[in-house]
Amino acid sequence: MLCTRCKRREAVYFRRVSGERLCRECFIKSIEQTVLKTLRMYKLKRGEKLLLAVSGGKDSLALLNILTKIERRYSSKVVAVTIYEGHPGNFRKKDIEYISQLCRKLDVEYKVFSFKEFYGYSLQELWERARNKKLNLMPCTICGVLRRKLLNEIALKEKATKIVTGHNLDDEAQTLVMNVIRGDDVRLLRLGAEALGLVQYEGFVPRIKPLRYIPEREIALYCYFKEIPLPEDLCPYVHFSMRGGIREYLYELELQNPSVKYNIVKCFDRLSTRMVSFLKEKKLRPCSKCGYPTSREICRACEILEKLSIN
Repeated sequence: MLCTRCKRREAVYFRRVSGERLCRECFIKSIEQTVLKTLRMYKLKRGEKLLLAVSGGKDSLALLNILTKIERRYSSKVVAVTIYEGHPGNFRKKDIEYISQLCRKLDVEYKVFSFKEFYGYSLQELWERARNKKLNLMPCTICGVLRRKLLNEIALKEKATKIVTGHNLDDEAQTLVMNVIRGDDVRLLRLGAEALGLVQYEGFVPRIKPLRYIPEREIALYCYFKEIPLPEDLCPYVHFSMRGGIREYLYELELQNPSVKYNIVKCFDRLSTRMVSFLKEKKLRPCSKCGYPTSREICRACEILEKLSIN
């Protein structure tokens, strides 16, 4: 069948969410247009310095190719950074070699930092210490928290205006569901607000996610069409993460409802936008009875006590 968009070339991909059939050229163009549209959402200015976290996975490699092409139009500088955590074996070492070659080809500055250099211990050593102390800490938790902190420290040192990560639609939907399951409402709200660029916190370099509306399978296909090699090795700690179970659950839901991941992310985007706007508009003031901060004349606690006839 012919491509829905150009109506000239043979379609090679069926996008279930939109019902489109796309040829190779139109598919590649659609991915790059989505990235550009998402970048515009963050209202980037000319001359930005973007710190791009490149792990060696398909998402960050695809983003490295797309972002450098887009941002050169706006005189922005992209600095690629890889965090070498120190997993067992040679995980990520081969990726670093390829990233280095690709960055030279794209004329992008590339730097590698390690847990060992920054924290004094590799990820493997940190988890061994956690197990010896019988702490309820999984390697994925240690890795995620320390990697985010290190990225922020590097961005501050490099005077980057934004940190760019390769989180895709699947990653975002999984993370939102995981936070709901954990009951972490504060993290849930903050995640959405930060992802949309609605709030910024002193001491943190703002983060942007240009791939957050693109499904994982489409990024893999983009890499195939652009001849970007996919990673061969899985993280040796992957089986410790809750994310794997959530991923499979969402895949099953997607078979019946193709837009389930879009719905989760878009719904939460709307909620985050409304909640942040509400919080910004509602300024707190002292309760007229007890002085407790409240958005009303009398705080809710005093109102209840008053109804109970308690002074």
